[in-house]
Amino acid sequence: MMVGQGLSLLTTDTALQILAINDVVRLPEMFLVHRHQSLLFVEFLVFGVLMCCVLLSPALYKLAQAKNYMDHKFWSGTFILLSLGVGVLTVLRWLQTQLNDTHPIALVVVETFTRPVHLVLMLFWLMVTGAALVLVAAQSSERTWLTPLRFSQPGSLWMRKSFHLLAVLVFLPSLALSSVYLSLSSSISLFLFSALELFRYFKMWPGGGALHSSLLPLTDTRDAGSLILSHIYLLLGLSLPLWISPLSHHHNVGKLSLYSGVLSVGVGDSMAAVAGTLMGKTLWPGTKKTVEGSAMSVLTQLVAVLAIVMMDPYISMPTLREWGVVSASVVATAIMEAYTGQVDNLIIPLFQLAFFLSFL
Repeated sequence: MMVGQGLSLLTTDTALQILAINDVVRLPEMFLVHRHQSLLFVEFLVFGVLMCCVLLSPALYKLAQAKNYMDHKFWSGTFILLSLGVGVLTVLRWLQTQLNDTHPIALVVVETFTRPVHLVLMLFWLMVTGAALVLVAAQSSERTWLTPLRFSQPGSLWMRKSFHLLAVLVFLPSLALSSVYLSLSSSISLFLFSALELFRYFKMWPGGGALHSSLLPLTDTRDAGSLILSHIYLLLGLSLPLWISPLSHHHNVGKLSLYSGVLSVGVGDSMAAVAGTLMGKTLWPGTKKTVEGSAMSVLTQLVAVLAIVMMDPYISMPTLREWGVVSASVVATAIMEAYTGQVDNLIIPLFQLAFFLSFL
């Protein structure tokens, strides 16, 4: 339900922006807010995926109904080619009009290859991505050299939290070095994840079936249906504070708010689950979460804040009042995580972000 509401809001907002760009409607002043480039990428690229699914639904229907390999291959190719056509002719063109007539692909290339720190970050991300792919391959491969990386139970706590660790490795140094470039890159990653999930769901040729088989061992209770969304939820949880919060904060707590996803999901939620599993004894009333896990979540988040302060050159040592805000935030977030029945990777970062920003 929450995902559906988010997609509805995003689609409505993007459609209004497109109508306003083309002078079809005159929007009230409240809708004419400044949007960072990364948020524009999120809106238009995800909107493009949804639009392709709607406009090309006959091809998707034929693909789903294909009875033999040749029909499946034909309709897969048809959908992919038509999607590329729609994307190039409409989505990228609309996005270009919002970027002062700068082509989106050119913008990404220039941002990556003209700034050394961005190129270093990209190479680092590729290394972490390679490690993640090896970890995924190990779960379904019979190769003996991958055996040490294979988890005994598919979708286990340790498997899921290992991906949380890799995500933290991507986001933590990147936030300190270039939050703007990370915001832009994460929005493109969301588009790629959405497109790949569509590709996997319909087992499109070429490789959709192999992708489906590779991801099955990584599913958990959140993926009880036909869709596999855990990795998308994790990306959203880490990225939403970047997209929503202004990237030019002049206040210590405001700058720390950009780390809400890393702190609450990457560190707090992960350590709460691990500590709760290993030494949890006292349950919170009416839940299966443990007080020991929540306490570990609070402790590790505070340690992480101290590490962030030492690593990020734009964040100074918090004052006593700011430490009070941070402490209250992580405690409230830990309790929220223990009691929420929603997708915690989405809810917790937004809750912590709102808590941080309310004290600016």
